[in-house]
Amino acid sequence: MITELDEVKGESALDDFNVLTPLPPPVTIGLEPEEDDDSGVRIGRVSGGSVAEAAGIRSGDLLLAVDRTPISTVDELRSIRVEWGKTIPVVLERQGERLEATLRIPERPEMGRQQAFVRGKPSGRVELVRQDNRIVVHTRGVRRFQLLLSPDQFDFSRPITVITNGATSFDGPVRLDTATLLRWAREDQDRTMLFGAELDIEVGSSP
Repeated sequence: MITELDEVKGESALDDFNVLTPLPPPVTIGLEPEEDDDSGVRIGRVSGGSVAEAAGIRSGDLLLAVDRTPISTVDELRSIRVEWGKTIPVVLERQGERLEATLRIPERPEMGRQQAFVRGKPSGRVELVRQDNRIVVHTRGVRRFQLLLSPDQFDFSRPITVITNGATSFDGPVRLDTATLLRWAREDQDRTMLFGAELDIEVGSSP
């Protein structure tokens, strides 16, 4: 159990699982098909400042082919795969004239990392691995923590060692304490969680 939060010299560089990188927005070309035509797809609207406008496509143009694939229906147009950084050649018809244009999709934008859930208070993290009577602990943002020890997991007849962030923070015998056992049994109301001793560890201190 974490009992006190604070940054401590020598603490571990644990990842913060509350930080994520958002997905980039979907790629958009900026044109809206109006209807199927006998030989292509008629464009109804082209958004200002869009990739389609930059390629010279206009409202009323007839799209004949996209990415070297003939287009005759709106569904076929929507099935064309568009990716960040891709260059897509198109063939269109305008007032009876056959034209070629190029859709230049920008590179994928860099998305800054952000918190998944905004924290209003400081937070800390502890990772523990038990190796027989030896406990290896890594902490971040934690000044103190408490270990609850079960006689089902530890041999109380032998010393217990706690290594925190690479330094020994406890090394010695632990006595089975009935008061501790009863207090936590009353607290947890769980026969599978019986703790016979507790250790208060200050991160960064020597035993």
